[in-house]
Amino acid sequence: MLHIQEPKWIAPVPGEFHTWQQLLVTGHMDVQTYPGRAQQASLVRVMENFIDPLCRHLGMPARITSGWRSKFVNIRINGAKGSKHTKGQAVDFDFKGLSSFDIAALVVELGLDYDKLIAYHPEVGGHVHVSWVSETANRNRMLECFRDDDGDKAYRVYTP
Repeated sequence: MLHIQEPKWIAPVPGEFHTWQQLLVTGHMDVQTYPGRAQQASLVRVMENFIDPLCRHLGMPARITSGWRSKFVNIRINGAKGSKHTKGQAVDFDFKGLSSFDIAALVVELGLDYDKLIAYHPEVGGHVHVSWVSETANRNRMLECFRDDDGDKAYRVYTP
């Protein structure tokens, strides 16, 4: 991580099941930074409104594969321009023993609110991406990500 002072966090932990450090981990810690207070507040909302209810229902923490991303990290991994990760509004995760499609079906069953949920096929990671903006701005848009015939990532609307 860049040599900057760790911030004063707005809460001791971002949710019931996870730590701030779990939301900061990236394969590019040399260019990772800490989220500002607005991004921290957004991360807390994602955790409290989406990740924590899933964890409570399943009785276990999620495995966070990406939470906060600095703009430098997002560029380095070729993340989407305007990625909600850089705003603290998105988390990528999975749960041991469940496919991304199992998780998507559970989200629908539980009636959880979200902005965008992407269920990734195993060949493109097998994880779930979720963004959560606000109760009034969330679109509840669900997609699946797969490899097309040319081997490129492709997306389509998904309904469990």
